[in-house]
Amino acid sequence: DVIVRSSDMVDFHAHKAILSFGSVVFKNMFSFPEPIGQDANLTREGKRVVILPEDCKTVEKLLILCYPRFTSSYLFQHLDGVDAAYEAAGKYQIPGGRQLLQQVLEDPRFLTEEPHRVFAIACHRGLEKLAKSAAIETLKLSMNAPDRPVPEFRLISAHQLWQLQAYRSRCSQAIAE
Repeated sequence: DVIVRSSDMVDFHAHKAILSFGSVVFKNMFSFPEPIGQDANLTREGKRVVILPEDCKTVEKLLILCYPRFTSSYLFQHLDGVDAAYEAAGKYQIPGGRQLLQQVLEDPRFLTEEPHRVFAIACHRGLEKLAKSAAIETLKLSMNAPDRPVPEFRLISAHQLWQLQAYRSRCSQAIAE
């Protein structure tokens, strides 16, 4: 009964009741009467449109977090948008949202297959234990740079990236000795 629109103009059909249950911010938003006037209400297909400043990857993850807690990390097919969703989970006050996203990052599918991305997100969000686990997982990969750019590297400092590379070098030297 509501459409949530991302900043890149992707529409998600949702239910106010579920969003209200999953997020304090949505609950408050829907508790106010809808604005009145010709330009006040944006609708599509007779449904109110709520425009969020986040992109579609982030909104998708945000909505998954709002829906009932049978949600599991298997619903996440990739890590795109997870870092921004971590921030949005706090912004929209989704109980347990950040913990669920941390579980997603700890999922072996991502931790072992994309440890560089998990490392960067964990560093950016201050998840030290997870960053250490991801750093260990990077040791199972080639010492060369990742095959493709890691988009989340832009989220961390050059010092954090250097720490990862230095850790990998120390471990490599220890094995060689």
